[in-house]
Amino acid sequence: MVAVSGVPGSDRDFFYGVESQLKKLDSKDEINPTYLADAIHTALARLQAIKSGDHGEEENNVEREHGLAEANAGLGVALRMVESGHRAAPAQALVIADEMGKSARAQTAAWRRFKTTELSDVNAALIRANRKPLQISAIEEQVHYAMTG
Repeated sequence: MVAVSGVPGSDRDFFYGVESQLKKLDSKDEINPTYLADAIHTALARLQAIKSGDHGEEENNVEREHGLAEANAGLGVALRMVESGHRAAPAQALVIADEMGKSARAQTAAWRRFKTTELSDVNAALIRANRKPLQISAIEEQVHYAMTG
């Protein structure tokens, strides 16, 4: 499992909680109508894109967006470069920190949009299929319990 450390603690766990719930809904044991399967696959693909930065956009896009995992790793590299020296931060560290920071902020914003948009689409499809929608508050409660328990 790829770390999504760019997402703040409880949000990171919530991210994995949502991903886990979607994967359960997408299991081979579930027989889903096409519209529900499409909504689940779209949501899972969007989560993967947030983690990996692979947005499936035009290949000639000059600036590739880093995913949360890569952005976090890059920020860690820049921090270690700065901490290991007894002088001003190397220019390379500043460039890496700036680039990865932008990516982390962009992917965190994408995650917030996901929670309000794609998750609503999945729940609408679940309701249409006469299924119980994902209980966001229940996932958040499980995350809180796991973090404090």
